[in-house]
Amino acid sequence: MQAHLRADLLARGRQLEAQPLVLLTGPGGSGKSTLARAWREDLHSNGGRMAWLVIRALHRDPILFVEDWVEAIREVLPEPLDGAEFFGTSLLRAMPRSGAIEVEPIVRLMRRELKQLASPLSVCLDAF
Repeated sequence: MQAHLRADLLARGRQLEAQPLVLLTGPGGSGKSTLARAWREDLHSNGGRMAWLVIRALHRDPILFVEDWVEAIREVLPEPLDGAEFFGTSLLRAMPRSGAIEVEPIVRLMRRELKQLASPLSVCLDAF
């Protein structure tokens, strides 16, 4: 897969852990997901981690988005964290089960969960 990707774009993937946010934009079929997968493979082969969540229409519901975001991260962090809880446990406990939710407090809780990680983690939100 990586043979046809530009070397400079692949090299940028090695800088992911130093960046708080990376956006890949372009028209459909331009190779965004292919590049992100190549970055993930490179990260994994060098001891890094990247969680992957494909964004779907159902993720317009913030509750479903957060649940799937936590699940995607747990796939690369399958063990309990130092506090003996799995990633996202306190976040999921704080989430309302239905009704309107305020996004700002949920985003703060998501950030708090990520800050508790002992080592860097990249998360790809693949919206095609």
